[in-house]
Amino acid sequence: QMCIRDSNGTEQHLKLTIPLSTFPKDSIFTKGQFEFPLTIKLLENLYNSLEAKSEGFELCIGYSLTVFLIPPEKYQKKVPTLQNKTRVVIKDRPKGENQPIIQEYAHHVTRFCCINYGTYTITYTVERSAYYPGETLYMFIDMDTSKCYQGINSLQIQCKRIFELTTKEGAQLKFEELIGSVELEGVRSRTAPSDSTRKVVQFNLILNPFGSDIHSTTSHGRLISCKFKLSFITNTPKLISQYRRNKTPQGIEFDVYEPEFNITNPFLTPIAWNP
Repeated sequence: QMCIRDSNGTEQHLKLTIPLSTFPKDSIFTKGQFEFPLTIKLLENLYNSLEAKSEGFELCIGYSLTVFLIPPEKYQKKVPTLQNKTRVVIKDRPKGENQPIIQEYAHHVTRFCCINYGTYTITYTVERSAYYPGETLYMFIDMDTSKCYQGINSLQIQCKRIFELTTKEGAQLKFEELIGSVELEGVRSRTAPSDSTRKVVQFNLILNPFGSDIHSTTSHGRLISCKFKLSFITNTPKLISQYRRNKTPQGIEFDVYEPEFNITNPFLTPIAWNP
């Protein structure tokens, strides 16, 4: 089931309920207790379970398994149809090896548009490329101004979760949730990187600040996606202009996955259960 509604719940813009699988309606059970195995092969292009809130609306994608026990036709007026609905959480599995992410950005600095002040370099190292909800992300930052006559005032790091929705007609909606933000002191000019100047940043990946038990983790859907990104903003003195030799956008994307075999609602055997 997929729905998009206002954050106050007063107006619903989209609600889709799509049966993924059904079973024969003429199955008959005699009196007693029964237990039987159930296997459902999930489609490969299913979207992840997720819940998200923005200032204007909520987004929810959920899955459930519903079992109906229908009495014989002659008893249907006296015996109600029994129904049991169980929520199912679907998540992507980690892909590839969990290796550190290292990105380097070189900035050429000029003053008054023509005076060459040299080049400074900032190297960002994220210890892993994938995490689990609740873990702590560590990032190391090395600033090198040894070939630059201008220092760096400060550096701002933001950790965000980004949701992107795209319709079949191509219209896009994008909103972000800020997980954390840190502002770091910069370095003076002509300073080589060292252990004393290295900066260490950490973000606790708390992904359900609204109290939901659904973690909206990484999802690479074509129409609905959920991404995690570290963004960097460098602050330099006024009258300084700079351009990047490395044209890559200043940011690092990483993945957050649900732990394997994380069962939120384990099956509890009823009392005196003897199928």
